[in-house]
Amino acid sequence: MDRFEGEHAEVPSLWHLELANALAVGERNRRITPARTSEFIALIGGLPIVIDEQTPHLALSTVLDLARS
Repeated sequence: MDRFEGEHAEVPSLWHLELANALAVGERNRRITPARTSEFIALIGGLPIVIDEQTPHLALSTVLDLARS
Protein backbone atom coordinates (compact mmCIF):
# COMPACT_ATOMS: atom_id res chain seq x y z
CA MET A 1 0.00 0.00 0.00
CA ASP A 2 2.89 2.33 0.72
CA ARG A 3 4.09 1.99 -2.87
CA PHE A 4 0.94 3.70 -4.11
CA GLU A 5 1.81 6.89 -2.26
CA GLY A 6 2.04 9.43 -5.07
CA GLU A 7 2.05 6.71 -7.75
CA HIS A 8 -0.38 4.52 -9.64
CA ALA A 9 -0.44 1.03 -11.10
CA GLU A 10 -1.08 0.39 -14.78
CA VAL A 11 -2.81 -2.86 -15.63
CA PRO A 12 -3.80 -4.45 -18.94
CA SER A 13 -7.39 -4.11 -20.07
CA LEU A 14 -8.17 -7.72 -19.16
CA TRP A 15 -7.02 -7.25 -15.55
CA HIS A 16 -10.53 -7.09 -14.10
CA LEU A 17 -11.48 -10.34 -15.86
CA GLU A 18 -8.34 -12.09 -14.62
CA LEU A 19 -8.90 -10.81 -11.09
CA ALA A 20 -12.53 -11.96 -11.08
CA ASN A 21 -11.44 -15.39 -12.31
CA ALA A 22 -8.73 -15.69 -9.63
CA LEU A 23 -11.19 -14.73 -6.90
CA ALA A 24 -13.84 -17.15 -8.20
CA VAL A 25 -11.31 -19.99 -8.33
CA GLY A 26 -10.13 -19.11 -4.83
CA GLU A 27 -13.69 -19.26 -3.53
CA ARG A 28 -14.41 -22.49 -5.39
CA ASN A 29 -11.31 -24.08 -3.84
CA ARG A 30 -12.23 -22.67 -0.43
CA ARG A 31 -9.04 -20.58 -0.16
CA ILE A 32 -11.07 -17.40 0.26
CA THR A 33 -14.61 -16.71 1.42
CA PRO A 34 -17.11 -14.55 -0.45
CA ALA A 35 -16.91 -12.08 2.45
CA ARG A 36 -13.12 -11.79 2.09
CA THR A 37 -13.52 -11.43 -1.66
CA SER A 38 -15.83 -8.48 -1.05
CA GLU A 39 -13.31 -6.93 1.36
CA PHE A 40 -10.54 -7.35 -1.21
CA ILE A 41 -12.64 -5.79 -3.97
CA ALA A 42 -13.43 -2.82 -1.74
CA LEU A 43 -9.73 -2.44 -0.90
CA ILE A 44 -8.53 -2.46 -4.51
CA GLY A 45 -11.41 -0.20 -5.52
CA GLY A 46 -9.73 2.60 -3.64
CA LEU A 47 -6.32 2.13 -5.24
CA PRO A 48 -5.03 4.32 -8.06
CA ILE A 49 -5.20 1.68 -10.78
CA VAL A 50 -5.13 2.84 -14.40
CA ILE A 51 -6.28 0.61 -17.25
CA ASP A 52 -3.77 0.52 -20.11
CA GLU A 53 -5.91 1.17 -23.16
CA GLN A 54 -2.99 0.17 -25.42
CA THR A 55 -3.17 -3.49 -24.35
CA PRO A 56 -5.29 -4.75 -27.28
CA HIS A 57 -3.11 -2.97 -29.83
CA LEU A 58 0.16 -4.03 -28.22
CA ALA A 59 -0.99 -7.63 -27.78
CA LEU A 60 -1.44 -8.00 -31.51
CA SER A 61 1.78 -6.28 -32.43
CA THR A 62 4.62 -5.78 -29.96
CA VAL A 63 3.69 -8.59 -27.58
CA LEU A 64 3.11 -11.02 -30.44
CA ASP A 65 6.48 -10.13 -31.95
CA LEU A 66 8.17 -10.56 -28.58
CA ALA A 67 6.52 -13.95 -28.08
CA ARG A 68 7.68 -15.06 -31.52
CA SER A 69 11.28 -14.17 -30.75
